[in-house]
Amino acid sequence: MVFQMVFAENETESKKVKVSELPIYDNPEDRYEVQVFPEEKTPFKNGVTEFRKSLFTVLDTFKETTDAIKDKYEIGKAHTQQTIEYIQNDPGILPRAGVITVAGLGGIVLGHRGGILRKLFYSSFAVVGATSLCYPNQAVEISQNGYNKAKDHAMSLWNGPDKIL
Repeated sequence: MVFQMVFAENETESKKVKVSELPIYDNPEDRYEVQVFPEEKTPFKNGVTEFRKSLFTVLDTFKETTDAIKDKYEIGKAHTQQTIEYIQNDPGILPRAGVITVAGLGGIVLGHRGGILRKLFYSSFAVVGATSLCYPNQAVEISQNGYNKAKDHAMSLWNGPDKIL
C-alpha cells in the first residue's frame, strides 16, 4: 500500500479578502432591472377587501367591551393578590382562621346535594386549600415531608424486607 502525503505550501504572503470584495456586496442595480406592474383588482380581491373591512369594523365595536373586561380582570387580580398578602403577612390569627372556616363551610355548601362523604370530601379539600394559601411555607414543608415518607415507604416495599440471618 502506498500512502500519498500532501503538505501545505508555506507562503509568506497571506491572501486576505476585503469585505467589499465579497460577491454578496455587489450592487443589485447593475445586475437586475426591476419593473413594477400595476395589480389588477379582481372580484375575489374586492370581496375579500370588503369582508376584511367589515370584520374589523365589528371587532372595533367589541374593543371597548374587551378593554373594560381586561380592566376589571386586572383590578380583581390586584385586589386578590393584596388580600392574599394581607392574610399571609398578618401577625394575628383571626383573619387566617376566618378564611379557613369560610372555606370549610363553602365546601359543605358545595356538597349539600350529596351524602356525608361528598360533604366531607368537599369541605376537607377546601380547608386544606385555604390552609395552604394562608400558610404557604408550612404547606410546602409538610408536603415535602409527606412525599419523602411516601417515597421511603415505597422503596422499602419495592426492595422487600431485609433478611435477618
